[in-house]
Amino acid sequence: MIKNFNAALIAKSLKEETKENRRRPYSKRKSKLDHLSVEIIELKKENVKNSEIQKWLSTQKIKVDHRTIGRWLEKNYRG
Repeated sequence: MIKNFNAALIAKSLKEETKENRRRPYSKRKSKLDHLSVEIIELKKENVKNSEIQKWLSTQKIKVDHRTIGRWLEKNYRG
């Protein structure tokens, strides 16, 4: 038996840790495309296809599907 074992204190700290680790709703998360938003939008203004943007992103070490790029553009680009 462990001396000075306080189950209530341990339970409280575990619950706080779980709460901190809980993921935010998807709509409030940051996309990995967000930090390159200016570049992606500029490419789209130049009529670059989503699959071509996908290839460029792979050179930036970002792996996403071209459909993800399309959804991101629908949300972030009105052009």
